[in-house]
Amino acid sequence: MGVLIAVLTFLVVLVVFLGVWVFAGSEGNQEQIRKRMSAVHKAEKRGESSLALKLARDELMSSVPWMNQLMMKWSWSTRLQDYLTQSGMTVKPAKLLVASAILGISAYLIASYFFLHFYFSFPIGIAVALIPMGYVGFMRRRRLHKFEEHFPEALDLLGRAVRAGHAFTTGLEMISKESPEPLAGEFRTTFEEQNFGLPLRDALLNLTERVPIVDVRFFVTALMIQKETAATLPKFSMDCRASYAIGSEFIAK
Repeated sequence: MGVLIAVLTFLVVLVVFLGVWVFAGSEGNQEQIRKRMSAVHKAEKRGESSLALKLARDELMSSVPWMNQLMMKWSWSTRLQDYLTQSGMTVKPAKLLVASAILGISAYLIASYFFLHFYFSFPIGIAVALIPMGYVGFMRRRRLHKFEEHFPEALDLLGRAVRAGHAFTTGLEMISKESPEPLAGEFRTTFEEQNFGLPLRDALLNLTERVPIVDVRFFVTALMIQKETAATLPKFSMDCRASYAIGSEFIAK
């Protein structure tokens, strides 16, 4: 009975701590965004080149400053953040780790109360702690599969837009408005990045990092090759679509 009371007390303290953390962290996160936007406006007033400006993106590992600084020192935290971005989830890496720790420790203590043996309790705690990461992996696979399923339709829309006389970047905007998610969100990000001053090449390369599938990499590579050979834009787009189709058939075989 005493162990059960201790477990419940531990869970209550953790939940309260997590609630305070989320509340305090949201204010700190908004303050960080305000500072970044202020820096962008000041740079624009000084007449600095927009290509030299960093986009005001929220890349914090945690909304708690000291934990964010700690995680920034670990290389794997960046990979975890990319993994979360690819899954389409907005949770911070630090919060995911805290949630895993809470679930794992709670499961271990509860299992220890019932089984009273380390060899049973510890594996149960580890398995439960991995549930959040397993869910992220499931969401990531489902999102990338959906993107890959609708990607040829987006390319067809892009080709029709260019043949109709629209600029290539306008075609990206059309995809962001007329395609389903997650294509709409990813192409909207690509369009906004280049619209805010990032070179189109870098914006497309960022797309390959956010969506790490072979078709997207092949598409962007074909675009880069056509651009470097100084092809005209309509031909550039249609040749790229043809190269993508040929490459996709080759990959399928």
